[in-house]
Amino acid sequence: MFFNDLSLCFPTKNTLTLAVLGFGLSGQAATKLILSKSHYKVFVSDQDPNNKAKLLELEASEPRFSFELLPQNSQTCLEADGLIVSPGLSLDHPLLLNARAIGLPVLTELELALRQAKSYVAITGTNGKSTTTALLAAMTDEMPCGNIGLPVCEALLACEEGEAFSPIVEISSFQLAHGLALRPHIAAILNIGADHIGWHGSWEQYCAAKFKITALQEPSDWLVLPAEEIFMPLRAISKAKIFTIYKQALLEAPLEENCAWIDQRHRIHFRQAGESLVVCWRGEIALPGQHNLENALFALSIALLKGVSLEKVRVTLREFAGLAHRLELVGEYAGKLFYNDSKATNPESAEVALSAFPGKKIIWLAGGRDKLTSLSSLASVVASSAHAAIFYGEAAARFEGELGQIELAAGFHRCENLAEALQISLGLEGDLVLLSPACASFDQFRNFEERGEYFARTVRGLR
Repeated sequence: MFFNDLSLCFPTKNTLTLAVLGFGLSGQAATKLILSKSHYKVFVSDQDPNNKAKLLELEASEPRFSFELLPQNSQTCLEADGLIVSPGLSLDHPLLLNARAIGLPVLTELELALRQAKSYVAITGTNGKSTTTALLAAMTDEMPCGNIGLPVCEALLACEEGEAFSPIVEISSFQLAHGLALRPHIAAILNIGADHIGWHGSWEQYCAAKFKITALQEPSDWLVLPAEEIFMPLRAISKAKIFTIYKQALLEAPLEENCAWIDQRHRIHFRQAGESLVVCWRGEIALPGQHNLENALFALSIALLKGVSLEKVRVTLREFAGLAHRLELVGEYAGKLFYNDSKATNPESAEVALSAFPGKKIIWLAGGRDKLTSLSSLASVVASSAHAAIFYGEAAARFEGELGQIELAAGFHRCENLAEALQISLGLEGDLVLLSPACASFDQFRNFEERGEYFARTVRGLR
């Protein structure tokens, strides 16, 4: 047997069947892990007809595998001994409600794998999760996985026999909402802002999902938090040791025994158990923008808490250039730089992108499927940072209506799609073109990656 403690979740039986709801990346990874590392049977319930060939191929080669492909998941799943759920599945999905009613154990793909981990770091937040996760993984030489793209079950399968599994895990609010048994040795909440409220039902439920990251932590664990008022209740109830991140430069060193901060000379300090050291100068960090400075503060603090050498942390900060679709420089044409920030799917993310280029004439491209979140905070950043704005897609009308009264040197423009927006940008004066949509991509693209890849490919093809 590979699994070492699933008996805590599932009944002890000679023959066990686990139902996997959804055959996306996480469902496929969970299925692969269960079939390759246990004697359990797997039943997949999926709704995507594009997965049919893949499911049939697996059924033909694996006698312990079966599936159904239906417009709606059937009640057959409730006959299994436990459910593995996709993170995108609504909490009030009828199957999940029925499973809870009959006491059927429910796990996420992430929990399934992390029960096998020696220890792990878990990172969540509204913005900056992927960059912080990748930067920290580069400092620690450990596997980045989870919401960053590689399912945790896949990361576990990649471990060599006898190798300790100690991943760096990015966790979304969806995964936390479903997750019931997470205990990271180091947990971090980077920030919190209004996002995915429709899925969670309310701001309070969204916050509650994020705060679950520390629910099972013990006094030997760490919880890394910003020095912000909204996190004060969490500081009071968490059993973990608190490490505080000060995001803005301070006139004086803080009083906490465990914290990181920036002084007026732009030096970054780290303190643990009252012992302080200077990590680096702010200007040594390769990633641009205030938001990436904040991401770096979290990553370097967690790395040093884990015992990574100061020199390794410094070298990584100087060399790490960032991730695709996150303020990614994708080209230069006619004297303008083009930045792909397609990952900015909410107004808060667009704010930090617009603030990352002080003194530059920014031609801002925004739009897509509107999340209907407030634009009031974004408006002040647009007024101070944007040279021109081009709105496209489903959100264009609302964005123009709420932001169009701001006076911009090169004005506001509106069009149907991203291709037209990019074409308009070529005819405007400016220093850089910034795709930072502040919206979901689903009106024209399958996901933010496809949107960013389209933008980058088009820019690189300009002649």
